[in-house]
Amino acid sequence: MKEPTQFFDADAEQRVELTIQYRGTERAVTHRFAPLTDELFFQYEQRKKTRVQVSGQELLVVRNDDEELAAAEWLWNELALGRDGYVPRDDWRERTNVMDKAQAIAEGLLAAYAVRSETALAREGEAAELVDDDLGTEIELDCLFNGNALTTRHAFRAPTAADVKAFDRLMRVADNVIERGGRRPQSAQLVIPSKAQELAGLYDELIVDTEGYAGRVPAYHKREAVLELFAREARVTEKK
Repeated sequence: MKEPTQFFDADAEQRVELTIQYRGTERAVTHRFAPLTDELFFQYEQRKKTRVQVSGQELLVVRNDDEELAAAEWLWNELALGRDGYVPRDDWRERTNVMDKAQAIAEGLLAAYAVRSETALAREGEAAELVDDDLGTEIELDCLFNGNALTTRHAFRAPTAADVKAFDRLMRVADNVIERGGRRPQSAQLVIPSKAQELAGLYDELIVDTEGYAGRVPAYHKREAVLELFAREARVTEKK
């Protein structure tokens, strides 16, 4: 990967640029935020309250738009330092549209996506590169910082069987379902705790090197990177 010209600084203030709908037209506005700490991110994830509906042997994820919106508004209120592109008001925090707040959080502050590319195969006649077990796996994340698109790199050691087992146990929904009388209830709606903090911890155990950061890697980047790592491990296993 090319040497980055700008680094992601998790401990710096951030400027999020948005395009919002206003009276039938699109307007460019900016929201400014204090640094997002991992603790605030974990609290935000808990407030989202992922729910599953138990119906017989099926577990279905339930949409929780109201709680996700409330969680985004809470995080925005905790971090917002100011905004540009709006009529100046003393009560700007209260007057900012909740949908603008949610968009700034989801599409700006927390924007981080794993770069997924097809595996390149050596062409006929070319010498295939030998597999080096020490190199592990590299994951790239596309993210935003102060309105600029950045790509960061995460180099992981190869997960051991114990690591895979720990991840599977962490992500297995059934382990988090409250059983009644020793059996799964036939019909109930249950809240599944956020896995963000545990996934960040697993990232810390597996990471070898990173590029593109001015300092620490934020927890929401850790979550996305480690989820992609194990998703790739699963895809490789399926092909065998």
